[in-house]
This record gives sequence, C-alpha cells and structure tokens, in this order.
Amino acid sequence: MKLRLVHRGLCVAVIALMLACGGGREGEECVYPVGELRFAADQLVFDTVVLGEDAERSVRVYNPTDSPVLLEQSGRLAGFRLYYNGEKMAFGGVEIPAKECGVLRVVFHPDLDTLLGNYFDRLRFFVDGQGGFGEGVYVKAYVRDGFEGKVGNASPVLRMEKRDFDFGWVSAGDTVTVDFLLKNAGSNGLLIRKIETSCGCTVVEMDDRLVLPGQERRVRIKFDTQNLLGFQRKRIVLYTNDPKAGVVTLTLRGDVRK
Repeated sequence: MKLRLVHRGLCVAVIALMLACGGGREGEECVYPVGELRFAADQLVFDTVVLGEDAERSVRVYNPTDSPVLLEQSGRLAGFRLYYNGEKMAFGGVEIPAKECGVLRVVFHPDLDTLLGNYFDRLRFFVDGQGGFGEGVYVKAYVRDGFEGKVGNASPVLRMEKRDFDFGWVSAGDTVTVDFLLKNAGSNGLLIRKIETSCGCTVVEMDDRLVLPGQERRVRIKFDTQNLLGFQRKRIVLYTNDPKAGVVTLTLRGDVRK
C-alpha cells in the first residue's frame, strides 16, 4: 500500500513538472534567450508591493543544450532573493542540467524608502560566465507603505495650502520657480522619505526633509523649459511618513511659447 502511494506521488510530481514546462513538450514556452538558456518571460510584474513584505513571481527556465549550464546573478538588486527549483540561489549560482526545464522564483522584499513608488529595474545574469549586461528579465512594481493600523495620536500630519500651480505662459528657455509650503500639524516628526519627478527638466529643492511638529518647510520646484513647447504638466510626488498622506502629488502646469 505504501509503495503504491509513493508511486502515485512520484507520478503526480512528474506530471506537474511536465505541465509547468509546456504540457510535455519540454521548454516549448521558453522563447526568450539569456545566453544559452531560454526564459518563458522577459519581465516580471509584481503590481503593488507593501514595504517590508514579501511578494513573489516565477519564471520557467530551460536549458536546451546537451551539457549543464551555470546560471549566476550578475550583481545584486536591493530587496531581491532568487530560488531555483526551491533552492536559494547563493553566490556561485546554480547548475541547470542539460534539457532541464526548471522554475526560477523571484522574491521581492522592499525595505528601503528609496524603493517607494514606481520601481523598475533588471535582473541580470551570467550564463556559464558570459553576459551580465543587458541579459536577464525586467522587474516592475509599485511599492507602497503599509500604514494600516499605524494611525495614532503621535502621528505627523501634513498640511499644504496648495498642491497645484498654473504658471500661465512663459517663453521657451525660461526657468519657472515655484514654492510650495508644507506644515507639520501633528505631534511627531514629518519625514519626506522620497521625491519623484515626472521628468529630468524638473528639480526639487528642500533645505531639510525632516519637519518637526509645528514647523513649516518650503518645497522649491524649478522647471526648465529648454527645448519644450506647448502645454506642459509636470508632477512631483512626495512620499511621507504621514499615515493619512503617505503619497502627495504636486502639479505645475502652463504653456511654453516661442
């Protein structure tokens, strides 16, 4: 009876592996080349990931050659752990047997403020010691803070009189400078954890990203209109530690003329 159960379990495992690798046609869906290997996708989209928590995606990897191939991660991306067929990919990589179709599991655990917001990067690999730059899979995510249950009497409270500014029209080549004023009306320090701009033509200046209770802080935005014409709308996103205003969007808009 035990032998029969073991045999049945092995059959289920084999069938599952066959289905995972293309319904019995080994590596059929693995069409994206990374060196001598083939991946089933060239990007992994994590959607929304909470800061400090795990999120994971998997991609099938096929070795179509007649010899084992060594797969190594080229460099390290903050917050990522990689596993191949359940085993953590350590320093030195993992050897993928000839004709094997396995699963690369990618775990994303963002724990740095700098990773907040739209995240985009690439996992790069060495295959048998070759490659690295430009070979791998893209990873995309939106990282948000998990403020649930953190609202209390000791929270910072961000206050702003305006979050949108219309500068009317300016001549091409001019620099538009706008000051937004923010205040911490709470009872704990307000921290501007990260600042994102919609393009390189917009620069944000702050004397200090920590705003103590009762203090005000100027957020100066400089918009360079060089090589720009027509209606412009620029977004500046502030990521803060205020549980009720974790993401604040400031907007500049107006017309650039010759």
